[in-house]
Amino acid sequence: MGKSEKKTILLVEDETITAISEKLALEKYGYAVKTVTTGEMAVEAVGTSPEIDIILMDINLGEGMDGTRAAELILRDHDIPILFVSSHSEREIVEKTERITSYGYVVKNSSITVLDASIKMAFKLFDAYEKLKEKAESDHKHLQLLENIMDNYPGLIFWKDTNSIYQGCSNAFAKSAGLVAPKEILGKSDLDLPWKNHEAEAYRRGDRAVMGDGTLILHLLETQHSGDGSTIYLDTSKIPLYDFSGNINGILGVSLDITERNKMLESLRVSKATAEALLNVAAELIIAHDSEGDITLLNESGHELLGYTFPELIGKNWFDTCLPEEIRPEVKAYFAQLRHGSADIVVNHENDIITRNGDRKTISWHNVVLRDNDCNFIGLFSSGEDITERKRSELALRESQERLDFALEGSGLGEWDWHLKTGKIKRNERWAQMLGYSLSEIKDDIEQGIDLQHPDDRDQAWRAIQDHLGGKTDYYDISYRMKAKDGHYRWIHDCGKIMERDEAGKPVRLCGTHADISEQMEKEEKIERLLAEKELILKEVHHRIKNNMNTMGSLLSLQSQAVHEPAAAAALEDAKARMQSMGILYDSLYRTAGFTELSVKEYLPDLVDEITGNFPNSSMVKVNKHVEDLILDAKRLQPLGIIVNELLTNIMKYAFVGRERGVVDISATNTGGHIAIAVRDNGGGMPESVSFEKSTGFGLQLVYALTQQLNGTIRIERGNGTNIILEFES
Repeated sequence: MGKSEKKTILLVEDETITAISEKLALEKYGYAVKTVTTGEMAVEAVGTSPEIDIILMDINLGEGMDGTRAAELILRDHDIPILFVSSHSEREIVEKTERITSYGYVVKNSSITVLDASIKMAFKLFDAYEKLKEKAESDHKHLQLLENIMDNYPGLIFWKDTNSIYQGCSNAFAKSAGLVAPKEILGKSDLDLPWKNHEAEAYRRGDRAVMGDGTLILHLLETQHSGDGSTIYLDTSKIPLYDFSGNINGILGVSLDITERNKMLESLRVSKATAEALLNVAAELIIAHDSEGDITLLNESGHELLGYTFPELIGKNWFDTCLPEEIRPEVKAYFAQLRHGSADIVVNHENDIITRNGDRKTISWHNVVLRDNDCNFIGLFSSGEDITERKRSELALRESQERLDFALEGSGLGEWDWHLKTGKIKRNERWAQMLGYSLSEIKDDIEQGIDLQHPDDRDQAWRAIQDHLGGKTDYYDISYRMKAKDGHYRWIHDCGKIMERDEAGKPVRLCGTHADISEQMEKEEKIERLLAEKELILKEVHHRIKNNMNTMGSLLSLQSQAVHEPAAAAALEDAKARMQSMGILYDSLYRTAGFTELSVKEYLPDLVDEITGNFPNSSMVKVNKHVEDLILDAKRLQPLGIIVNELLTNIMKYAFVGRERGVVDISATNTGGHIAIAVRDNGGGMPESVSFEKSTGFGLQLVYALTQQLNGTIRIERGNGTNIILEFES
């Protein structure tokens, strides 16, 4: 029950008439008044009446506890303003009350106006005190964070005034400077420290550069002659410091020892900007909130996940803003328990959150409880992973497994049920029949099942079960051999899952099915044998075809050497080259998985090298190949290879006659299914009278005919040599 807007006063007065008079007067001024007559009653009333906002405490309360003692006891357990009221105005009495509380002292029988003003002043003092206390707590947190950074940061931290006089440093910096404690740095300059003169001057120049125009210096490589006499290398950054008026009043410097750069882990830099960047780079939700649940930190990923704009949620209450209403009491109670845990406790849990637009998400949390030096709970720091989709998948898998289990009931599979604590295992009749037994011949323990397994399969099967029991798998699924009653081994497919756990979460019951897959395994083994035989046959056929093609090429070569007519010899050599292009294609196709299609990138470069290498002038011709990874079937690769062979043969024969050097560029590209093969040379050029459509030469006629076969086009571009472009659709 919350407090009402009307302020409630506890009036502690042992004189009944005075108490009644003051109560009536205060109620006319809008206060709610409770009265007690003794100090003991006052202490009890505060403990049982949380609606009390202020206490008017008489000092002299007759026999028993006086007002000052009652006030001390109340303030020990409660934070509430106490205004003393007494007929005594002696200095020692007033000073005594001020030592207890400082909310005021009113002389009895003062006018109600004075009393009302004193009460209002006490409330103002109380509110101011509460704000100061909150600020002090906040300042303490920030100071604690800064001290932790200073004590644990591996780098060197220092700050100076505008004259480059040190105003403070970290422990690490003091040690580097040969000082016992950081306080010894006060009032010193770099010239007073064990640095070399040129180092000290360089540091001061850097200070002046930063303070001159406020420019940051980042990642400055420096050397430093340290207090122990060694020289270290530093990665130093300096930033300007400003006073409340915006004027530069010094610098802050951070240096990292990078002498052993390759052996060090990447150092965490101390700066607010870097810390925020690290938080916001994280894909997870990272949040910190205080003991009341008010958000003090939430990264950009967290805001995005919740549907808010960064930093919109900072300062809002996490429980009331981001948790579904029905689980708020449960989660609040859960976190309330953490207040009493140990100082370094880490707690993991899952719960739903609600986004700005009302969507629910499930978050897996990793939490660290934050406590002050006195182990008082001051908040929580957490990282959260959105596991909504994973939970949905797990639910779907669980439902699917349940449906499968239901279906298995009438499937005729061998079923078993193993109670892990008793070691007993129940099997159905079908399980026994798979191995040629009756159910009465099967024992109800696990040992017989293990004994029936093939010795080579036992370890693997047992590991699969142990992995599942240890939580490594959702279920286990394995095939192994089991010995039937007739002495032969049969292949069994064994699938099982934990179906029951005890209160501690340990597995109690494991259930599963057995299926006889011997016939399937025999078929698979037969298929593997047939595939192996097919592979041997293909290799033998390939070997014979290659030998035949090589033989035909050799015959053509011998025939060309035997004829005396140059034209006939050239024709035979051209035929041999065409056969070589087909041989290269065949060999490349054989090395592919399907034998029916091939990447042009795997075929064309080898073909080009083979063709040009057959000519005596190949050493003076530079060939540039720009071939994309185009997949074509053998039906199109064969005419393409012959076309390239004809074009390159013409270039090597005629393009560079009378020249010492030549260049050939070959490219193959695919643009939106439009394939272009270009063969270009920088030779003497092809006469204007030559064309593919009207050529009388066999080679060009063949190129034109094969282009028609590809349903493509071919054209000649003249100028600075010759460029022939073949185009067709993929």
